[in-house]
Amino acid sequence: MKEQIRSRFTEGNFRYPAGAVPADTMIEFEIEISRVQSIRKATLVWIDDEENCYEYLKMDWSGIKRGQDVYTKTIKVNKRGLNWYYFQLETLSQTFYVGKEGVSVVVANHEPPSWPLIVYDRHFTTPNWIKGGIIYHIFVDRFARAGVSTPKENIVFREDWGGIPVYMPNEEGEIVNNDFFGGNLKGILGKLDYLEQLGVTCIYLSPIFEAYSNHKYDTGDYTKNRFDVWFY
Repeated sequence: MKEQIRSRFTEGNFRYPAGAVPADTMIEFEIEISRVQSIRKATLVWIDDEENCYEYLKMDWSGIKRGQDVYTKTIKVNKRGLNWYYFQLETLSQTFYVGKEGVSVVVANHEPPSWPLIVYDRHFTTPNWIKGGIIYHIFVDRFARAGVSTPKENIVFREDWGGIPVYMPNEEGEIVNNDFFGGNLKGILGKLDYLEQLGVTCIYLSPIFEAYSNHKYDTGDYTKNRFDVWFY
């Protein structure tokens, strides 16, 4: 089935232009489907991530190429933010879906993983001071620690600063990432002279907000930043 679905857009995301686009951009979507599938209706499913709103946009049949039925839809994106999309295809006997699986295309009989589409402010400009500089990415928990902090409950505090974090599943089969080495913002402040000597002009931190895990990419509360008090 997957081999019978293609697009003239070689990026594998079935649209042009590819990548993030500025607001008010016209996006052309296209999907080509083998005629043996006898498609009755092709739909572009557009998802507003912020509103969790689904919009079902009927695609137009626009001809035949290489024995494939070609369906297209052009829309104007004007709301800034993260959006998602996939395709819903109906035959006389079934409905199936086309979406994204890693870097590949997946065909499923249920709602599939979607392609992302970021829409940004057309007038946004990046600051000049960052251009041409050196950015240093800091994983806070493992970079440096200073002072005394109080560990949070339900974590494992590690005294072996250079040790290897637990990355295997626990007895329940879960990877919890709840062992902490105590790196904190005070530790980073104590290393500013070192970073300057390296020629660093910008510091990029991994998340520093309240979270269960040590990496904090599962942030629970963006209004709480107490990295110098708790190891969470």
